[in-house]
Amino acid sequence: METEDCQIYTISLMCDADVLRKRLQKDIDAGIRSEDVIQRSIARIGLYEKLDTEKIDVSHIMPEQAAERIINGERGKTDAEETA
Repeated sequence: METEDCQIYTISLMCDADVLRKRLQKDIDAGIRSEDVIQRSIARIGLYEKLDTEKIDVSHIMPEQAAERIINGERGKTDAEETA
């Protein structure tokens, strides 16, 4: 990928374990994923924390709100700030 005339941002969309479990359970119930995905995914949360990326907590926001945070450079904004 040619990136010479681009500014690159590294961003991780993250959610807490309870929210992740609920979201994955919906996929399991729909037959999209297998049951073992929950424990594997929850075990990886700590790995995302270690990445050198800007983090966006998407536990309690809609995808459109996450996109707005990225576009507007509000990547460190918390859920509490979103509802204020």
